[in-house]
Parts: sequence; structure tokens; C-alpha cells
Amino acid sequence: MPFGVSGRILLWLSGLLLAPVLWAAPIRLCHNQQLSGLADREPAFLLINLLQADNPALSFEQHSLPWLRCLAMVAAGEMDAALAASHTAERGEGLRFPLDEQGLPDHRLRMYRLGYLFLRPKDAVARWNGRSFMAVERPIGVQRGHAIADYLRTLGVAVDDGTSDADALLAKLNYGRLDGIAVSQPHWRDLMAQPAWAEKLEPGGPALMQRDYFLAFSSPFVERDSERAQRIWTDIARWRESAEFRRAFAHFLGMSTSDLNASP
Repeated sequence: MPFGVSGRILLWLSGLLLAPVLWAAPIRLCHNQQLSGLADREPAFLLINLLQADNPALSFEQHSLPWLRCLAMVAAGEMDAALAASHTAERGEGLRFPLDEQGLPDHRLRMYRLGYLFLRPKDAVARWNGRSFMAVERPIGVQRGHAIADYLRTLGVAVDDGTSDADALLAKLNYGRLDGIAVSQPHWRDLMAQPAWAEKLEPGGPALMQRDYFLAFSSPFVERDSERAQRIWTDIARWRESAEFRRAFAHFLGMSTSDLNASP
């Protein structure tokens, strides 16, 4: 039977409907260049890979940049999204995070949650008691661009966030220019795997804080395709609870899956 005019029209219309899905432009995604060597174990990259495997029409054009430049380019619309960004009031002005009914960052749609630790030289007196710092006379070091710096300042302590280089920060601590440093849980695990630092450093109290990390979009991207952004956030939350991701996240923290009681 010949393919009639009506059939050709239906085929043409179906092509128009499928085109936005099949030919959607890749999402320009930037990440902190310090994560580039961790792609095989950084959980944010795993989530992106799971998203793409689940939806072949979804593609990301990844760019490794200094973190502050990445955030600035997303805020300016020169990049579409920033990988694993925690929310601050300043970032909330230029980046688009998933929000709940109260207009606050929606923790249910996070990529994962991580804490920070206050590290000090062994036998030092500076300490964090879970509410405030005690015996702190010199600044606390933080890598440039990390949101923990703002939190520390609200506690009334001096902060040195003049470098984005982790080794330079550790050198300042080693030379006695800092009373301690605030590092993420994964960074602490990596340091403890190095005998030179494991012998010198110890936690100076309980975890400082827990922060949620999101895939943060640019305003132009969300205004152009809000449904797509929301769908990606929802899919991230679904994959975050998967057994595959939970195993990888527990390994990332140096824990067993059974020890990971709460959701990542």
C-alpha cells in the first residue's frame, strides 16, 4: 500500500515532536578543576554518568575550570550548570538551585551531602566543641571558593582563604601560620591515607557542619527549559538513592554501605 499524504504528514509531525529530545544541545557543565583527577571516584561524576546512561538523549559538555571561574561563568550564562555546588546567599543570586515550597534549597533534590572537619596539629589546643571555637588565635585555613569560609566567619573566627591549592594550605598550617584548617570528609580521608599527614594532624572536635551539594543551573538555562532542569533534578534524587550510588558514596567516604545509615 503506498504511503499516503496523511502518513507523510504524521511522520513529519512526529519528527517535530521528537526533535527537541533527540537534538537538544549538550548541557555545558563545568566543575572544579581540582576534581579532574578524581573522576573515577568523585560521586558527582558518577551521578552524571548514571543520568546519561538512563537517558541517551541527555548529554553534557564538561569543562574543568578553577571553581570561582566556573561559578562566575554559570552566573553569567556562559556555562549552563555547575557540578556539586553548595548553596550560599551570594550564589543563590546568580545560580538556580532546586527550591522547596518555602523558597529554600530543596535538600530532597541534592546530589549528596558532605560534612567538614576542623583539623589541627596533634596536641594543639585550638578546638571546636560543636557550637563555638576555643583557644583559636590565628586564622583557620580554607581553600578559596569553599562555602565553609562564610560559615566560619559567622562564628567570629578569622579565615584565611587566600589560596585554592590544598598543598599550599597545608604548608601554611605546617609553618604555624594557621591554628587549623577546615576540610571536607573526603579530603580528611585522603590526608589520613598519607603517613606524613596522618602522624601530624587530628580532628579538633566534631564535624563542623553538613552541606548539601547540587547541580546548579544558570538562569538563562532554567528560563529556557525549566521542565528539563526540574526533570534532571528529580532524576538525580532518584539515582542518589540507588544501591549503585550508595555503594560508591560509602567507598568515597571510606565507609561500608552498612555504616551509611542516612541518605547520601
